[in-house]
Order: sequence, then C-alpha cells, then structure tokens
Amino acid sequence: MSHTEQLVKEAVETSLKELEKRYKELQEKMYKYSLFWIVGRFINDYILHRIGLHITTSTIVEGNMIDPTGNCAGSFWSFLHKPNGWDKVYQMLGDNYSKDIFDWFVKYRTTVGIANSAIANDLYPVKFLITLEEKSIIKKYILSNDFIVNSLKVKRIRRDLLRETFDYNKYNYHNIVEATSGDVVIDAGAYRGDTPLYFSLKVGEKGIVYAFEPDN
Repeated sequence: MSHTEQLVKEAVETSLKELEKRYKELQEKMYKYSLFWIVGRFINDYILHRIGLHITTSTIVEGNMIDPTGNCAGSFWSFLHKPNGWDKVYQMLGDNYSKDIFDWFVKYRTTVGIANSAIANDLYPVKFLITLEEKSIIKKYILSNDFIVNSLKVKRIRRDLLRETFDYNKYNYHNIVEATSGDVVIDAGAYRGDTPLYFSLKVGEKGIVYAFEPDN
C-alpha cells in the first residue's frame, strides 16, 4: 500500500468511527428528551423506509454531500484514483515539516469528503502547523458585519477568512517563504482584498503588491 493510500485508509476509518459516535450521541440525546423523536424514528425506520422514503434535515444533507468535481471533495477523489501521483509529490519534499503538512492535507481533505469540514477540523486541526498571533488585529465594525484591520475597513468577508490570513499567518510558510519589507508580491486571486492588505503590511512602503481577481 502506498503512502497516500495508507493516509486515506487511516482517515476514512477514523472519520467513520467519529460519524458513528456522533450519530449515537445524537440518538441518545433525542431519545432522552423527545417522545416525538422516538415516534418519528419508528415511522421513518419501519414504515417510510419500506416504501423507499427517508426523512432527514437539510443541514445533514448539505454537510455530507460529496461533489467529485468540487474544491473540497475533488482532492479526495484524486487521492482515491491517483495515489501514486501524490506519492511522487511526497517523495519530492525535502524536510519533515513539509511532509507533516502533506500528511495533514491528505487526511483533512479525506475527512471533508467522508464527513464534513467541522469533523475534519476536530480530527485533524490545522493549528499545529501554524502559529496563532496572541492578539488579533481584526476588530468588529460597529453596527455592521464588516471588520477593521489595521485601521482599514474590510467589507463583505467572513471573519474566519480574515483570521486565517492575519491571525494564523496563512501565507508565512514556517519562516521559509515570507513576504518582507521591500518585496514584490503577485497576488493571483485577491478575492475581496484581504490578502493584498496582508501583503501590503508585510512589504511596507518600499514594496509593491500586484493583486488580481478574475471574479466580479
């Protein structure tokens, strides 16, 4: 079994066990606190299933949908069908830190494909790969969903994306690849401008940031 296949196998087994555990916990809570749930489960399992129907909630469906061509599950699909190609990438990595990131990425993406991102974050957290700043520079803008970053207002972007960039230093690779004062940065995929702002703080007045975003 190849290295990538072994990682996928481990992540699949762990994900399924976690899903089973959470499902049992949910069952216990619902059976304990809701007579309606007991009746509903009986109708669902022993009556509706027999005629090919099944009742669930939209959040469960959305959280477990797998789109082989999508961004999240696409890599999982690739792990399954082209493990040898991923092994070649692994063999090219020259340090243990990079290899740890490779292992994390395969397991994390596999878990997203099998379960969902919430479970993936719990089983394979990204925090061990990156350093969280002690004090966030992201401030909530009063009476709106916008944020203030370094005295500038950032509109229409999720806080978790801002935290990945500014608090977790997502674009500082282990102090090996890092934008510093006077650098020229090409940001191909600037989204709503949070990453150009991040790089501008790194390169300073002597540096330049070229930012491109093909989507409107």
